[in-house]
Amino acid sequence: MVVGAVASLGAFGATSCASKSSPPAGSAGDVEPPRHASDAPAIAAASAATDAPPSVSAAPGVSASSASNARKAAGEVLLGDIEAPKQFNPKPTLEGLKSQFESCYKSALGRDASIHGRLKVRFIVEESGKVSLSEDAGSSSLKDAPLIACVNDALKGAAFPKPGGTATVTFPLSFR
Repeated sequence: MVVGAVASLGAFGATSCASKSSPPAGSAGDVEPPRHASDAPAIAAASAATDAPPSVSAAPGVSASSASNARKAAGEVLLGDIEAPKQFNPKPTLEGLKSQFESCYKSALGRDASIHGRLKVRFIVEESGKVSLSEDAGSSSLKDAPLIACVNDALKGAAFPKPGGTATVTFPLSFR
């Protein structure tokens, strides 16, 4: 409530300028009253500048460009259409891996905030449900080797449903 204190000090300063007396102890907190009536507007303006609400686009103490970079650094990963044998549905497992793909992307953004693009992945699920091979299927715009390796590692660590033989799956990931 510094603004309220300043407003009351402004009125106090105007009436007390002639007498130059101090306000009673504790009446205006730790704020020093203006010594002259002409000082009150300057103090009120300085207080208003420091008490102004923060910008909607940035948190207090964070510049607008830093807030924008933080949004970019968060990144987003989207799963595209999945191509798989008719009897095999890898979609629930791939959707469950999305948080790992996002972690891979956040790590890549930490190295280079401009990384974005599309990665088309091909992987093979063995009879056991484990991935034996995962690779870039080509036609990918994303060329960041550590990010691709991280995605492939996430797939190789996943447990897919047993496909009843082997299943080759292809799907795109969009990193933005």
